[in-house]
Amino acid sequence: MVTILKREQWAAWLDTRAWDEWRISLFLLCLGSIVFVSVSVYIFCLWYHDAHPPLPAFNDRPRASIASAAIHRIPAQHLFGSTNERSLQLPTTHLQLRLVGIAKAPESRFSKTIISMDGKSGKVYGVGDTLAVGVQVYAIHSHEVILQRGGSLEKLSFLKTKSGAFAV
Repeated sequence: MVTILKREQWAAWLDTRAWDEWRISLFLLCLGSIVFVSVSVYIFCLWYHDAHPPLPAFNDRPRASIASAAIHRIPAQHLFGSTNERSLQLPTTHLQLRLVGIAKAPESRFSKTIISMDGKSGKVYGVGDTLAVGVQVYAIHSHEVILQRGGSLEKLSFLKTKSGAFAV
């Protein structure tokens, strides 16, 4: 059977010393919980900051300077390929060789060239391969091959027609 306390009985119970001790205990428990959660969050923030460094700040330069910086970087990208100025100064080889084809790869070790000797059919060579005694493929560019012969470098280019086009 449920006993319903009257107002006077509630007031009498609340005025007792037991209620004051219970109220203080509840207050201390709440205060302790708040302190525990606050310290836990603080420690987590310290750990997270050390484990995850902050992202770099956004570049606040004006858009015009960003665009001009991008424009100034375009020539360095060699969008249509680059020329090897050193190979332009090399003498053309006088050996009986004809450049038939070039397969240029981004890494020079994978580039291949087809060179015909003395009017015979062409053979495939890579960088470092020997064509004839004392003649070695030194470098392969998109329009020419650099040969090393007797310690000096020579270039072998595609034949050009009278119109300036490359002949194969």
